[in-house]
Amino acid sequence: MNIKHLAGILMAAAMIAVAGCGNSTEAKQEKAAKVYLEELTDIADAVEAVKSEKTAKKAAKVIATSSKKLEKMTKSLEDLTPMQRAAIFMGNSKDFMEQQQRLAIAMQKIAMENPEYIEIIQEEMQKMPRLQ
Repeated sequence: MNIKHLAGILMAAAMIAVAGCGNSTEAKQEKAAKVYLEELTDIADAVEAVKSEKTAKKAAKVIATSSKKLEKMTKSLEDLTPMQRAAIFMGNSKDFMEQQQRLAIAMQKIAMENPEYIEIIQEEMQKMPRLQ
C-alpha cells in the first residue's frame, strides 16, 4: 500500500469520525429544542387556563413537572460549548418567542385580574432552571 492510498484512507476515517461527532451534537441540540418548546408550550397552556385557585394549583403542578424535564435537559447539554447551546435557541427563536409571549400575556392577565393566583404559580416559576 502506498503512502497516498494510506493517507486517503486516514483522511476518510477522520472525516467520518468528525461527521459522527457533529451529528451527535446536532441530535442533542434538536432534542433539547424539542423538549424546551414542548415544555414551554405546556406551561403556557396551563397558565392560560388559570381561572380559579384550583386551576392555578394545576398550573403550578404542570410548571413543576416541566421544570424537572427542563433541568434534566439542561444537564444533558453541559458538554456543549456556550456557542452550541446558544445555537439551540437561535435556530428556534421564533417558536420560543411565540410561547414566551403567550406565557407573559397570560401571567399579566392573571396578575391584573386575580393576583392571588399569581402567588401560587410564581413559586414554581422561580424554581425553573435558567437555560444558558
